[in-house]
Amino acid sequence: MLDTTSKEYKMYPYAQWAYYISMYKAGHKEYDIIMQKFIGSQTDEIMKRNFESLYESEVEPLKTQNASNTN
Repeated sequence: MLDTTSKEYKMYPYAQWAYYISMYKAGHKEYDIIMQKFIGSQTDEIMKRNFESLYESEVEPLKTQNASNTN
């Protein structure tokens, strides 16, 4: 879907985020850095806060869970 969606579409960043979080949850831990860079690159402050909130609610719990599983 992401490759068929125009980057001009106003919801494109949300499609990007969905792809990144899916890849992260599938075990591709390098997407953590990609998501952080993606959040930092946002120029719309509302979207940036939305992505920060999504990161905190979706990624941070997984990091905590993974850390407790390795101990």
